[in-house]
Amino acid sequence: MASLEDRPEPESKEKSFPSDKTMDDKYNVEAAEIRANEALRLPISEAIPIYEQLLTLFPTAAKYWKQYVEAHMAVNNDDATKQIFSRCLLNCFQVPLWRCYIRFIRKANDKKGLDGQEETKKAFDFMLSYVGVSYHSSFMDVIDVYTVLLWIGSYI
Repeated sequence: MASLEDRPEPESKEKSFPSDKTMDDKYNVEAAEIRANEALRLPISEAIPIYEQLLTLFPTAAKYWKQYVEAHMAVNNDDATKQIFSRCLLNCFQVPLWRCYIRFIRKANDKKGLDGQEETKKAFDFMLSYVGVSYHSSFMDVIDVYTVLLWIGSYI
């Protein structure tokens, strides 16, 4: 009978956070997800390098762009928010990212009266000209967009 001393020790099942070296593997999606979640817990000034690294590796990952831009929106950094949107919108035709863009535009134009409403309508038209032809947008997403357009149209 084998003694307890002869048995191999079980391997640790703890997962450690990936280092920057782990992120060198472009196909390590699990490590990228861990880094993205880590960035959520950091102040934006500390999270920027993480987001930039993720987006260098995954330039069309709308999820990471949206997370990055929402972090700037949370601290009301409108200039950085605009800059990020200018980098990602024409490369990512995913409705959640574009909805985030419209939410930002609506917030930015909320107090501008009719001029702001007109600018928001232009942003919707811009979105539809790109997302409307995207195979990533589902039928229900398009219906949601048109519903909001009808709502805005009743005020313009």
